[in-house]
Amino acid sequence: MGTKKISLPRDLERYFAAKVGSGEYAHASEIIRDGLRLLMRQEAAKLEWFRASVAEGLASAERGELLPEDEAWKDPQNWPRSS
Repeated sequence: MGTKKISLPRDLERYFAAKVGSGEYAHASEIIRDGLRLLMRQEAAKLEWFRASVAEGLASAERGELLPEDEAWKDPQNWPRSS
């Protein structure tokens, strides 16, 4: 297992100290590992959502359910949604 040196702002240093001090984590490295695993799960979920959205769009296109571009942009309901 490799060792990395990181710099943290004071608020995150206090957060680390509180988590280790409370006994919830034995070492700061455990917090980092949990955080990275959470980030990986979130990124995987976003990728799955994106793939499903693309598949849904392609299936709609194959069924001929597309709107002409000028008609699609008239109604804000058809505009891309940010998440």
